Amino acid sequence: MSHGHGGAGKVGTMASAAFDRAIFGRGKLALSVATENVEAPFGEICWPKVHEKEGTVRFHVFAPRVEAGHSVWAVGSLAAMGSIAAISPSAVPLVHTGQRMYVGQVTVKKGEAFEFKFVIADADGQVVCQEPNSHASTPLGNGLEKVVHDSTFQYPTGAYRAAGVAVPVSGLRSSESMGIGEFLDLNKMVDWCEATGLQLIQILPINDSGQDPSPYSASS
Repeated sequence: MSHGHGGAGKVGTMASAAFDRAIFGRGKLALSVATENVEAPFGEICWPKVHEKEGTVRFHVFAPRVEAGHSVWAVGSLAAMGSIAAISPSAVPLVHTGQRMYVGQVTVKKGEAFEFKFVIADADGQVVCQEPNSHASTPLGNGLEKVVHDSTFQYPTGAYRAAGVAVPVSGLRSSESMGIGEFLDLNKMVDWCEATGLQLIQILPINDSGQDPSPYSASS
C-alpha cells in the first residue's frame, strides 16, 4: 500500500479482517493490546486548550501493514517530537482508533514550520519501517489554532505483494488422511507454505452460504 493507493477498494481490502487479523499477524490480540501505545489512550486525543501563541497539529494516518507487537509514531524536526531519524522518549505516539487509522498530536508555536514523518517500531522501540520522505507541516497563522494532516503511510516497498496457493480442502491428501482432504490436513499445508515461503492459502467455502449453497457464487 503506497501513498497513492488508487481507490477506496484497496483501502477497504487492506483494512479487512483477513489482512488485519491474519496476514499482518494481528490475530495475536493480547500482544497488540500490550504494545500499541496504551500509554496514550484515544480519550486523551482531543483538542487541548493552549496558549494564544500556540496551536495544535494533529496527525491522521492510515497504516494497514502494522504487525502484532508493533506501533506507529510521528517523529520530526521539533524538539517535542524527537529525532526524525529514530524513536526517542519524546516521539509522538499514534493511537489506533480502528480500521488501521492512527491519531496523534503535538503542540507548536504559531508560525512555526517543521518537517515530520511516520515510523513503525517494534516492542523494543526499534524502528522497523519508516517513510522514505518527510512531510512539511502547515504553519499555524495567528487566526488558526489547529490543523489536521491526513495521509497514508508511505511504505518504502510500495504496494503489498504476497504469494500463495489456492486449493479446496477436498483436494488435500496426506498419508494420515482417509483418502480425501480433511481439515487437519490444512495444518500440513500451512507447514508446507511456511517452508516454501508462501504467505496465503485460499480455499473454497467449507459451509453453505445462505440461500445459495454453491461455493462458486458471489455471496460465498
